[in-house]
Amino acid sequence: DFIQQPGIHAFAYSVNADSGNWNWGKYFYNSSQAIQQAKGCQVGRQGKLIFQGNTLVMPTIVQIDILTGQIDFVISIDFIDQSLENVFQQFGALYFDEEDPKTGQPHFYSSFIHNDQIQVVKIDESRMEVVWSYKFSKVSANAYENIKVPRFLHQDQ
Repeated sequence: DFIQQPGIHAFAYSVNADSGNWNWGKYFYNSSQAIQQAKGCQVGRQGKLIFQGNTLVMPTIVQIDILTGQIDFVISIDFIDQSLENVFQQFGALYFDEEDPKTGQPHFYSSFIHNDQIQVVKIDESRMEVVWSYKFSKVSANAYENIKVPRFLHQDQ
């Protein structure tokens, strides 16, 4: 018998658009970190559904085979210096590049807000690790500070 823990849980499903028949459905539930919101999805050329979810403590990327509903993997994005009071917000910024122009490998690109900082990450799908990440955390009324130029760098006269 399976009883869900009370709370909000993401649910993904597949319906055949021609017949209207149900193909499959999945609750995304884990006793410690349930995926509560699905924010952003993309279907790849190889029949894989990629979606970004949000747990209480971190962003998560899930890949599902759209024909069978089988979950291929779940990636949780952890921060090394993560505090106990993290706030994550997502707005659907997810892209799955099936063949990177430089490496030929598949990568995920994602963006979200972590504790009032905009984060942008690139994840190597084959190694399941972050290739690079950037954060934007400071806004100033001084327009010069908002552009990304090194300070104290002047052209020769």
